[in-house]
Amino acid sequence: MPWFRSKKNGPSDVPSLFTVRNSRAIAADPPAVWNLIRSAEKARLLNPEIVQTFSAPAQPEVGGAIQCFLAVVDGEEQLSAIVVVEEVENRLAVVRGWGSHDPLSRQEYHLAPSGEGTELTLISFFSHGPDAPVSLEKHQAGHHAWNEEYLTAVERYFTRV
Repeated sequence: MPWFRSKKNGPSDVPSLFTVRNSRAIAADPPAVWNLIRSAEKARLLNPEIVQTFSAPAQPEVGGAIQCFLAVVDGEEQLSAIVVVEEVENRLAVVRGWGSHDPLSRQEYHLAPSGEGTELTLISFFSHGPDAPVSLEKHQAGHHAWNEEYLTAVERYFTRV
């Protein structure tokens, strides 16, 4: 199966929905992996550029709990936030970027027991239309690279613990 997939949403001027999927075997059980990836406060263990995190409880008008991440990247301060849209403990988390300009954008984190650990799968959903500022290939490659970087960080965390 290709690491990306597309689905036409309608006429050619309407953005299409694309997915990018990456998986990795992690040498830890699903509750341990869940404990690491679910908490905003533990994001600093996976990304050294993150200097502060905080969470806000679920709010109906927002659609879920909010997790905020303050980072310093190449000397520049950055703020990003996600909304936890859905979660099934130790199995699934679905998030969307707070303030995303892409209404179809979502990130899914799937955890499944496998062998001596967990199969962690990240699926990025995004739209891409004729007015997109970058090519589809660049857009897909960006999601693919981010997913791989995240999976590598999770894997590395459990390898050195």
